[in-house]
Amino acid sequence: MLTVFGNIRINSKESLQHMKDSVLSAKDISDNWIINVRGTFREEAVLFLKNHLGDSLELFCLLNDKRGWIPNALQMIDKVKYDYILIWNEDHINVADQGVYYEIVKEMQKADADYLLYSWWVFGKARKAFDVLPLQPHKHIDTFDLTKDSWSAVRKNGYPYYLLSLVGIYKKSFLISMMKRDRRKLPRSIIRYFFMIMEGLSRMNVHIDKDKWFWTLNKATGYRLRRFTKEAPFDLEKGPERTDMLPLTIALPREELFACIDDNLGTPGYSLIERNLYQKPRESVHAVQHITKILDELSTVLTKVSEDEIDNLVRELLRAKKIVVLGAGRVGLAIKGFAMRLGHLGKESHVVGETNLPSLDDRDLLIVASGSGETKSILYLAEVAKRNRVRIALITGNKNSSIGKLADTVVQIQAPSKTKSIEGFQSIQPMTTLNEQCLAIFFDALVLRLMDELNETHDTMWARHSDLE
Repeated sequence: MLTVFGNIRINSKESLQHMKDSVLSAKDISDNWIINVRGTFREEAVLFLKNHLGDSLELFCLLNDKRGWIPNALQMIDKVKYDYILIWNEDHINVADQGVYYEIVKEMQKADADYLLYSWWVFGKARKAFDVLPLQPHKHIDTFDLTKDSWSAVRKNGYPYYLLSLVGIYKKSFLISMMKRDRRKLPRSIIRYFFMIMEGLSRMNVHIDKDKWFWTLNKATGYRLRRFTKEAPFDLEKGPERTDMLPLTIALPREELFACIDDNLGTPGYSLIERNLYQKPRESVHAVQHITKILDELSTVLTKVSEDEIDNLVRELLRAKKIVVLGAGRVGLAIKGFAMRLGHLGKESHVVGETNLPSLDDRDLLIVASGSGETKSILYLAEVAKRNRVRIALITGNKNSSIGKLADTVVQIQAPSKTKSIEGFQSIQPMTTLNEQCLAIFFDALVLRLMDELNETHDTMWARHSDLE
């Protein structure tokens, strides 16, 4: 009964999301969707349309076709199955029962209606302006013959919108004749010259109503002047002055069918977003922006680490016969990487929990990484090490913690989390991610310092790298 017709451009993630939501709200109103998609996000849009419309979709690939919107539409219209066509706008959402469109089209056929405005209900204001006319009532629509006189009466009664809008259901034969009638326009450069002349007159303090003069000139040329680029669909619309299109048989819906997501058409509170009927998609942030922010966070934290505390830790590392590292979770992963590099530097290093962990004494060093300094399982092992006179170095965000009181040296790295700020600084990253990142980079910086102290180079370290890989 009804074909949905769209020749759309999707150039942003926001418009892509609008398109998806529009399709989901109306996908069952027709089994004949004739769609051409252009724009940056075409591939994503096409994949979604194929997945959700299936066999109902007739897809065109008129990409970058310079002939213009109307010639493209005339080519596409050959695939239209039905006598009535809904010109689809991807930023309008269906708010009615999808089954009602079948009944509406049946009533339009019975009345031989040329056109129905399916959106811009504007709380019923658009509909009410036509109450001055003798309407022919149906169950879902009212119809009437619109003439120049009746159109003037409707305008006087407060109807401020276009005679024919892009958001319309059109009788196929009428739509084709209208597009053929207006497909041949004069070059747009004529309009540019016209407005240049109007601007020059304005500078000479000559009062000019540009719109009035434009439409006067346009009427004189048989409405062949083009205000928009030919790739845009807006020349399909007919402003209130286009009485040359009359008479027409018009249909009016008795309920709101579609509504625009973000345009209130000058009526505050009308858009779906303003009515809280549509949640604006959250803007996604590109990964590079996240990376830049993470690097800023790392720099903010690590540049505040005390050089004196680092010097004390380096002395402990240089004097230690054996070095054992201890950490849990992602902190444990960071400190295990450090143990590996210590081995490449020629130091005997081990990780707590490995089966070859040797006994330790006062010549050895236990390096503990713990953000809180209070993790019970780690505290217990630190206490065991202390009883065996093993020296302890702690890297933590809390130097006054229980493990901090046991340690012989402490390096404090204070990294805020998503929920805990430090000096007004709060991380954008979840949980304790920033702390774990800071530890990994801190240990790598410590390796560079130890290379200088031990006269190690890339080549000498590489010679100690495992060759069983």
